[in-house]
Amino acid sequence: MLPAWFQRQPQSLAAILLAAIVGGEVVLRLAGYRFSPLSALPEPAAEDVRAVYASGEAFTRFDSSLMWTLDPARAAGVNSQGFCGDAVPVSRDPQVKLLFFLGDSSGCGPMQSPHWTAQLQALLDLNAGDGPRHQIVDAGVWGYSSFQGMRRFEQLLDYRPDVAFFAFGAGDAQAVRLGDAEYAARLRSLDWLDLSRLATAFAQGFGLARAAGASRAGLVLRVPPDAYRSTLREFITRSLRNNVTPVLVSPLDVDDEPALMAYADVVRDVSAAEGVASIDLARRPPSGPELPTETSRGSAFQTALAAFDTLRDMGLVATARHFDSVVEPGRIDDHRAELGGGLWSREAWEGGETGRWTQAEATIALERRGNEGGLDVEARFLHPDGSSRLRVQVGDATVGVLEGGNGLVQRTLDVRGQTSRYLAVRLVADRPFVAGQGDTRTLGVFLHRLALVPTPYASSIEVAEVPANALELGSGWWQPEEWGQGQRGRWTHETADVRLGRHRAESHMLLDLAGGHPDGHAGVRVEVNGALIKLLRVENAPATYVVDVTEVDGMELAVRLISERPFVPRLVLRPSTDARRLGVFVRAIRLAGESG
Repeated sequence: MLPAWFQRQPQSLAAILLAAIVGGEVVLRLAGYRFSPLSALPEPAAEDVRAVYASGEAFTRFDSSLMWTLDPARAAGVNSQGFCGDAVPVSRDPQVKLLFFLGDSSGCGPMQSPHWTAQLQALLDLNAGDGPRHQIVDAGVWGYSSFQGMRRFEQLLDYRPDVAFFAFGAGDAQAVRLGDAEYAARLRSLDWLDLSRLATAFAQGFGLARAAGASRAGLVLRVPPDAYRSTLREFITRSLRNNVTPVLVSPLDVDDEPALMAYADVVRDVSAAEGVASIDLARRPPSGPELPTETSRGSAFQTALAAFDTLRDMGLVATARHFDSVVEPGRIDDHRAELGGGLWSREAWEGGETGRWTQAEATIALERRGNEGGLDVEARFLHPDGSSRLRVQVGDATVGVLEGGNGLVQRTLDVRGQTSRYLAVRLVADRPFVAGQGDTRTLGVFLHRLALVPTPYASSIEVAEVPANALELGSGWWQPEEWGQGQRGRWTHETADVRLGRHRAESHMLLDLAGGHPDGHAGVRVEVNGALIKLLRVENAPATYVVDVTEVDGMELAVRLISERPFVPRLVLRPSTDARRLGVFVRAIRLAGESG
């Protein structure tokens, strides 16, 4: 018989019990408690890493269908959709083809490692033509087997991928006490325990879920080769049914893992039998010539090349460029294959300019698009002693030396003697220094840009700053000096020659001139490639004169300045003792586009 006080106030007791249940639920949730069905499974074998992933100890979170997924809240670089990298738009752009990667850590991998999928994206961007753009979506999750991969593929079909890479095997070959299919089934059977934190704590505390954890003696493979074969065939069938082009990828590091050989053989057999593309990483010969940076020789980039070659064979890519011909180190990611050793992370420096500091030596790879004969170098000297010296080497040859005081340095160097398609540009700072003020890095120069250009002649020169033996300066120039109100430049003789190179099909030539003539102005005939282009009246005050060179053919411009009224200062400007015959004072000559 119930106590009298309960018979008198049953509603009050019910309210107290309800409050206790709600309070306990709130406390457990605030404390972060969540029942893990893993506690009801058998003690894992030594090789079984599934418990680590599913328990959320590896930047992952439990998932009752997939066992675990990446946790965007803790895994750097993982977006809210659970993919590595950029999110996939909900509405499809018809000009973008989606290439999904499904796999294990061979793709997305640990966050600190370079991902071959990111390097494949860089290769595809380099080779993008006028057609659709290709976007790699890295849906890989470390530790996954083909069993999980197939389930994840079913979920990703909503994104309507155009191509899907299926790269599993390492996880499948692990020895465990329960195979993936049974393991997943037991986890699903305990889903109900996650509805309430209080109920799951009670069930866990009293061992009510242990019945589901009966163990089997001995070890099995997570996904045996026969089941792996069936999964690959199912993946191909489902892909084709949904207008997705399937690409099979054999396991990585087969040579180091003999157990994976059986899985690599299955990929070859299924690919041949079904007539679908595959990437055979175990037997793939090196792609192309030896590539000249440490990054490009790494396994991640070689895997990216293998995938890239496969896409070319499928007709999705028409060209085969491996490196860019223009590298701005401050604007590209660390994983880019152009970046060799000796470069610090990208950063902004002095006024927000982006770039990368070199160490004492640094290497960057460039690739010719045609017969480029010039190398543009743009760097900033910021040495604490006020001057720097940078040697630029390509292969075994020094192609130029840049030296001078602190400030921006721009030079175009002659690389016509280097005939290779790939150029490994080595930057050697002769006076490296330690940054100081808590920064212990050894620094060389702050690099903004390296670019291959059509000719070895600069498109812009400040005539006082280039040495007398520079390619651009021909005959007819006096030594650098200051004239007028601190203007630095060079006087021409009666006739002076200069050679410029078009780097981007520039249509105008800008001449910064001053006449300095005793009669108030000078006259200058401007010839380009042997033809008279314009007759200039040059006033004594410094000014910029524009000459249209649109109709001049070729990427190299041989410019001749002919002074119609040369003078000798000693004869006309007393008490000058200057006996030189002077034409016109030139500060800079540069090529520019329509906008100037």
